[in-house]
Amino acid sequence: MKEIELYHTAALQQAFEAGEKRGSGYLNEAIYAPNYFEWIGQNKKRLAISIDHQYFIEATTATQIVRKEGSKMVTMNIIETIVSSVYGVTIDELRNSNSHIGRIMQARRAVYYMAYFHIHTSLEKIGERWGQKDHSTALCGAKRLAGYASSPGRDLNKLKEVYRRLYIRGYNVRHFVQDDDVASRAGVNRITIQPVKIEL
Repeated sequence: MKEIELYHTAALQQAFEAGEKRGSGYLNEAIYAPNYFEWIGQNKKRLAISIDHQYFIEATTATQIVRKEGSKMVTMNIIETIVSSVYGVTIDELRNSNSHIGRIMQARRAVYYMAYFHIHTSLEKIGERWGQKDHSTALCGAKRLAGYASSPGRDLNKLKEVYRRLYIRGYNVRHFVQDDDVASRAGVNRITIQPVKIEL
């Protein structure tokens, strides 16, 4: 069990839960299998009809990184948890609110930015997760925060605090999607925006 903790079980859980209910029991099978990758290979056909393929790619991609770099990868769940705390909004507001209240819009730009650089998934899924928006809204939000936080001020300070809280919780905030040679497996392209330089 200790060895499996190296794997990105949060993303795997998301993969299994996103599929049909008959696949929900697969996570425990995967966790307790003597050899995780061997189990995946043997059960590809079962998995193909019972879990969300995009989430599965994210999970296996992140798993390889965790094994290589030896620290926890940033997930959508932890992004929204930390951002909601730093910006003083609720997770429900991040995901569902159509309000144009400043703090909600600022927080949503922050989750778009963090996911853009640290999550192996498409902009479509990022926009859908937070605000039921399209890919262009997610890209625009990430780009705006990158611009706002490129000079000293409130936006930079809040972004630094998000990174600081992730870092002290053991998350690998130094891994960026665009630097990963397997990022293309998840259908992502991260060359439009340059990340803000933040010292931890």
